[in-house]
Amino acid sequence: MRHAPRVLKFYLRPACVLFALGFGFGACERIPESSAFSELSPQPPGRVAWREWSERDSARVLNRPLFLYLYSNRSYWCRDMAGRSFEDPELARAIGQGTWPIRVDVDRRPDLAERFGLGGWPSTAILTPEGDWMTGSTYLDPEDLRELLRRVWVYFNNPKRWTDFERERRNLALWAAREAQHFPRAEVSSGLLRAFTDSTSTALKRGDVPGPESFLVLLDAEASAARTLALDRLNTIVSSPLRDSDGTFFRWQLTPDGVVFDREKTLASNAGWLAILARTDTAAAIDLGDALIGGLYAQRKGLFVAGFAGFSEASGGAVLLEAGRAAPRDPAVYTSWNALAVTGLAALYQASSRTAYLELARDVMTSIRKRLGHPEGGMRHALDPYGPPVFLLADQALVARAALDLYSAGGDDAEFRFALELTDVMLERLRDESGALRDRWPEPDAAVIHAVDRLVPSGNGVAVQVLARLYGLTGHRRYMETAGEILAVLSNSHLARAASAGALCRGMAMYLRLETGQGAPPVPRVRQSDSPQLKKNNNSATR
Repeated sequence: MRHAPRVLKFYLRPACVLFALGFGFGACERIPESSAFSELSPQPPGRVAWREWSERDSARVLNRPLFLYLYSNRSYWCRDMAGRSFEDPELARAIGQGTWPIRVDVDRRPDLAERFGLGGWPSTAILTPEGDWMTGSTYLDPEDLRELLRRVWVYFNNPKRWTDFERERRNLALWAAREAQHFPRAEVSSGLLRAFTDSTSTALKRGDVPGPESFLVLLDAEASAARTLALDRLNTIVSSPLRDSDGTFFRWQLTPDGVVFDREKTLASNAGWLAILARTDTAAAIDLGDALIGGLYAQRKGLFVAGFAGFSEASGGAVLLEAGRAAPRDPAVYTSWNALAVTGLAALYQASSRTAYLELARDVMTSIRKRLGHPEGGMRHALDPYGPPVFLLADQALVARAALDLYSAGGDDAEFRFALELTDVMLERLRDESGALRDRWPEPDAAVIHAVDRLVPSGNGVAVQVLARLYGLTGHRRYMETAGEILAVLSNSHLARAASAGALCRGMAMYLRLETGQGAPPVPRVRQSDSPQLKKNNNSATR
């Protein structure tokens, strides 16, 4: 049974008033973080003995289906399912005896969320012992979960039914492979770009709310009608209930009329809105930027935390937000989300000319490099002491883009050099035989190439943007060739859902402006002989 949240009033309690007449951070420095916000507790495991994703091979040894539970720590409905279904002793025993249960935080493993998520959290995926799909669902109350498990066991423990199921699954895999052949490599052209922008415009006219990257595509479009449409939709969103009284945005609009929406707030989505509003509404952008700094900047970490939950915590468990209740703050720190914050703050500095925003953006980037960089190169996904580090394409691409944004805003050559180095690491470790980039390493067998924007812009789309900008700064042709290969591989297969592929479309627009000579001509900042990074790129290209 799928639950729908009630609509309740919620006001965020600010940690401090920032950027008053003196426009400084002093007020925030005098308030300890622990006294300003309650900290969100981890989601209880219930009575199920959960395993880690790294232990999934045990399912094959034991010949059990994988029970993969995907959850967000800030989601009320994930907590509700855990409290109702996983606290049930009978259900917990059945899950433990008949499956190999694995629990995954979707923010810590967005690559698994991309592969196995069913459109919302919680999601439950039942997989074969080899990790292939069997079935799944979103929210499951105890009765629904019992029925799902019963159906799985009927198939899995009946040899004839299981043989039929395997035959059907193989047929579906063959069909998917044939369908993939319908998307040949695209010829990247202005016509293809227009098809993307037209599709995004149609989504806006339907009342959809595409991601920030899609809005930026329309704001940069040659057609004035597309820009006007984007501005009108943005004005509607800014004045809608999706925007809270402090200037921040709730996460999702759940109904087309905007009456019901998810009151969770994330750094990722708000940082994306900040980058847009800095282009279109400076006053609203300043309100949003100040609220993010006051609410989510953790001074002792030098980084932004993940966001606010869509519920309050009580002794009996999670409670949907009511007037006067404050939401707990999620203390998790994610690299890509902080990179989006740096990009938003750099844009806000350029719109407002207030140097404090640029200084904070530089401080956050310094913390990203010091606390989330890996000694062997690349950026870890999370500031997490538990488990092995995860290296995702989106983190590498978004941090490289943020470094270029800082360079554009402040002219610091160190940021430019860092973007070069990180881009080379990204290309060396993640590029595959098709020419596009895998979504993560080191699990190459499980990597997925995609170009759809989820909570953060797609890694391949942002990588194209970074490569195009580096070509404009260095004149090194290899960057443009790589960007063109990524676009050729991914554009056709994502054209049908262009409104969800804003980062790729934006990268295509940058690429075409440079390729056709409409953008600024490349002005090399470094000679290849001066840059070991460019030397390495060129040498690998000739091998």
